[in-house]
Amino acid sequence: MSKRENQDRSPNGSEKGIHKLANETLAHIFLSGSLTLSTNLNSNTSSAFSLILVCHHWNTLALSLPSLWTTLDLDLHALKNWGQDAAEACLWKFASICLSRSSNQLLHLTLCHSIVGPMEKLANLGAISDRWVSLNTDSTTLTNIVNDRSNFSGFSKLCFLSLNVRSEPLGRISDTTGPIIDLDDDEEDQEHTGETNVEAPHLKYFQCRLRLSLSHRNDAQDAFFCLPHSLRANVTDLTIVSCAHLGTLSEKMRGTLTNRMARLTHLRLCLSSSAPAISNNLTPPHPTSLSLPHVTHLFVDSAMGGQSANHDDAWKHLSYLTLPSLTHLHVSQKQPEEEDPNHNEFFGRFLLKTRQVRSLVTRQVGLKHTMALIKSLNPETITNSNDFDDLEKWGVLRSFHRGSTDGATEHGDGL
Repeated sequence: MSKRENQDRSPNGSEKGIHKLANETLAHIFLSGSLTLSTNLNSNTSSAFSLILVCHHWNTLALSLPSLWTTLDLDLHALKNWGQDAAEACLWKFASICLSRSSNQLLHLTLCHSIVGPMEKLANLGAISDRWVSLNTDSTTLTNIVNDRSNFSGFSKLCFLSLNVRSEPLGRISDTTGPIIDLDDDEEDQEHTGETNVEAPHLKYFQCRLRLSLSHRNDAQDAFFCLPHSLRANVTDLTIVSCAHLGTLSEKMRGTLTNRMARLTHLRLCLSSSAPAISNNLTPPHPTSLSLPHVTHLFVDSAMGGQSANHDDAWKHLSYLTLPSLTHLHVSQKQPEEEDPNHNEFFGRFLLKTRQVRSLVTRQVGLKHTMALIKSLNPETITNSNDFDDLEKWGVLRSFHRGSTDGATEHGDGL
């Protein structure tokens, strides 16, 4: 009997404290919170391995709860200091222990890009792909999984997919200089020719993350189109990182975003710090706007620093988009603009194309631009986290929107 267990017993031998709780209550406590079991100590949030060491009672109970062992983060990179062979042996020993206790429960898996041939090893441990309910991985690993025809059994239970599209820089193109090289779009797009036939489920959530700086753009788009069409069409949440300008996308990519991703409702743009090069040296090859008919939530995060000339960067992207279904807008900048919004052609163009939205969130957007957004978009709810120097100006903003129908204005940390 452990020292802790002995302390929780009264002199007559009866249990007290937490050990008096019913197994059902203890099980509920054990399964509350995050249950991620990871080979990376910084990512591990589950107490499963700690619970089995407390006492015999808790050990037995923890081992009888398969759900406690079903959320695995297999991070080989975190074990790199062990050497490749030792790291792989440790990772798969860890996976074997957890999966042996998971019974036939559905699995939540995170697989890092360093793992070689994960499908065969997981299948040998009984973690066939039919058991996966959520998967977080990169495009290279996913391609290897679905191409392993001997072990891949489909995604019949998969509901949540988070995918990082891996790409390598071209080397000959800088983020700030050089020409924009498009993919070859002259050939007819043959979606199903020669690709793996994957029967994709109707995913509830499919987040796809693309790095589209100028140096990564072509490679990232190639990697995206290497995915099975049945998966690409299911993307619900698209995050574009280091986005120089959406006008630099190939015609094939533009067509896919517009016509072949009907479930895309959330778009997140993390803008590139090299974006000024677009306006100064490079002209986007596709000057016409990009229409995304199904996007309802737009998040624009500007990486611009202290140069005032760069403050319209977010508005350049917004003015380039046509979003007829937009209901939620979130704009974040490093610091507020100071110029008159009436003199910002990109800002004005965006307002002309955008209808009323349900919610507006701004971070470090100038007071004048914020007021113009409120007046034009007439949002039901507003969240601002701007560092306005003059509190009287904030009072002006509050009174400006006080009369709107069903409106609520907040001044806080934002979403």
